[in-house]
Amino acid sequence: MAASTHDSPVFASDNSGSIPAIICLLHHAGGSSALYANWRSLFPPSWVIKCLELPGRACSDHLADSFFTPKHFARHLLREVPHAEMPLAIFGHSLGAMVACELTSYLAEENNPPAWLGISACSAPGLLPKPNPIHLLPDQKLQSALRQIGGTPEEALDDPEIWHTFGPTMRRDIESGETWPGPSARVNVPFSLFGGRDDWLSPPSTLHGWERHLGPCQGIRIYPGGHFYLNAWASVLAQQIMLDLITSQG
Repeated sequence: MAASTHDSPVFASDNSGSIPAIICLLHHAGGSSALYANWRSLFPPSWVIKCLELPGRACSDHLADSFFTPKHFARHLLREVPHAEMPLAIFGHSLGAMVACELTSYLAEENNPPAWLGISACSAPGLLPKPNPIHLLPDQKLQSALRQIGGTPEEALDDPEIWHTFGPTMRRDIESGETWPGPSARVNVPFSLFGGRDDWLSPPSTLHGWERHLGPCQGIRIYPGGHFYLNAWASVLAQQIMLDLITSQG
């Protein structure tokens, strides 16, 4: 594989137990791998924790003004996936879940599929389109919607200079997710679904349907909270991820 053009943080974890494994973590629209900064201590030392950074996150990035579909994101990140003689798990949140699905498809085409895939806070592809796509909202209404969703620092929404830089990236990321038709072919990879009970952007009822694109499904895990439920439940979520990966190994 070619060397990466992006530095994706690799964290050594501090707990013990479980089988050796690699997990790749993919973040949400407008976000960064900082979403998983506190996950380093949640997995055993035998696990490699790889946080994949979507391109276009910084002004210095030559791709900062580019539009990426989830498939384009996945193709760009493919070279960053570690190759080792241990099970590979991939976990994606929101837009990151779509990218994780496309990344899984690419790896399957290379006869190197992950052992397990985690889909978090992401409605199943193929549902009826939303009548009012968020990415088409004017700035003030988009900022209001982002406040309701959570996960975006207030200063990024309140400071005109920061919004001038951050807003276009966020809008492109949301458009990428809202216009994604789903993977082009079914991939037979064990997967689990995760969501927040009060998530109005991706309600638990919209998680059903992923089994048409992936499989087999190892369960739907719903936690108290909204779209960013995982911030409050990271420790419990990590334990479930480890359990689901072990189960996928038979």
